[in-house]
Amino acid sequence: MNSKTFRTLSTDVISLLYVSLMLYTAISKVRTFTETREQLSLMPLMERYSDVVAFGLPGLEVIISILIFIPRTRRIGLYAVSGLMILFTIYVAYLIRFHPHLPCTCGGFISALSWPQHLIFNSAFIALGILAIYLDKRSRIDAGGNNYHFV
Repeated sequence: MNSKTFRTLSTDVISLLYVSLMLYTAISKVRTFTETREQLSLMPLMERYSDVVAFGLPGLEVIISILIFIPRTRRIGLYAVSGLMILFTIYVAYLIRFHPHLPCTCGGFISALSWPQHLIFNSAFIALGILAIYLDKRSRIDAGGNNYHFV
């Protein structure tokens, strides 16, 4: 496998992981909407914004998934998801420092993680996002800027 194929395949795999993660968490939040909204209202710094976050976050996760899935908008989606994961990670670090005993309001299996495990999980996905952005950029440079591969 040459390096160009490896970069393209790696970017596609990371993109699929992110699409899967975002859609999974969005669906989990929608399925347990009432509980999610109640939990958010109890979270530090979220009290005032719990309704906006409860309604908006699943929609944002779906939009980001679509951006990542569409080859022409993939880089925008990768930047968006990496930024979102950075924000989540900063918030998790804040919770670990100041409120370590609060439950996770994430959806699905992710809510079973401890806060330190959550921090590691998020950090790994941030690293994958940055790697995918870099690999996507390299692939496009190698292709003269027109390398729109499909997941």
